[in-house]
Amino acid sequence: MLIDPYVTEKLRELDADLARRVPFSTEKSPAFSLSPVVRMAGRVLRRMGEGLESWATPAIPGQSTAARLTSREEGCEGC
Repeated sequence: MLIDPYVTEKLRELDADLARRVPFSTEKSPAFSLSPVVRMAGRVLRRMGEGLESWATPAIPGQSTAARLTSREEGCEGC
């Protein structure tokens, strides 16, 4: 494959210019340090929502609350 030397030189210049513009940072971003807190809050909210759903679901005669919770969790594929 033949590549024009002018194009090759311009691509090298653009790569060098891009490398100079984008500083490499070893510091952690603030979003990275918040992710464990946000993940835990999401889990707590999910569990609270499941509890509210099970509380609001009408009871089937002869079925315990634990059985209703287990059946909901087993049916949840993408949670």
